[in-house]
Amino acid sequence: MHKLLLYLSFPLLLWACGKPAKPSVAELRAEKHKNDSLALVQHQRSVAYADSMLFVMEQRRDSLLPLFEYGKDERYQDVGRYVHRRFNLVRNMERCHLEMFIDDNRNLSVCCHYVGSFPLAAHSLQLSNDSLTLTHRGSNHAFTTDERYFERLSFEGEPAVELLRFFSINPGGKYRAQIIGDKGKYRYLLSPEDIAAIADTYHFYLTLTDIHQLELQLAQHTEQTKKYKKRVEK
Repeated sequence: MHKLLLYLSFPLLLWACGKPAKPSVAELRAEKHKNDSLALVQHQRSVAYADSMLFVMEQRRDSLLPLFEYGKDERYQDVGRYVHRRFNLVRNMERCHLEMFIDDNRNLSVCCHYVGSFPLAAHSLQLSNDSLTLTHRGSNHAFTTDERYFERLSFEGEPAVELLRFFSINPGGKYRAQIIGDKGKYRYLLSPEDIAAIADTYHFYLTLTDIHQLELQLAQHTEQTKKYKKRVEK
């Protein structure tokens, strides 16, 4: 009987000997302090990186700002918007061209202006270069004056971003725009000056977007740095 008990208790004895010891309160506190210290260092590095990149992007924004005009009618508009000086509508009333706006909330919009002696009833804009084509449907606003037809196709959100991004595919290449309507089509070659202004607008849009993201990251990591600093200093 004694031999049987000894035989049964031997595996339990081995299991008890092999079971890891429960960490003490002091050991748990030390491990937590170590993890908090590592997290603090990581967030401090993220703050430094975001701050340095924010400085670079703000310099880029400031270098592009002189190329744009800012407008806001306090009586009717809640937000203002930027437009490249090349595309000032007053100076371009009598030609077909593209126009881009970036508002204070970094929303991008693209307008395709048509001026001609016959109506198009336009609904789509097609861009093409040597090898690629991009087409988007827009909303049309049209009016007539002195036997001249004016039509404006508007694009918002992702379609507007895609239209601008298209010009970055082949920098320096030739780009054509075709306005497609129910009553006709109109095709023209974009000038190098227009293409350069479109590229400036796209870079300005990306820069403003990057600045906003960096500001969010900086605020987030700064808040986390304060939290972990308090933990470590306890």
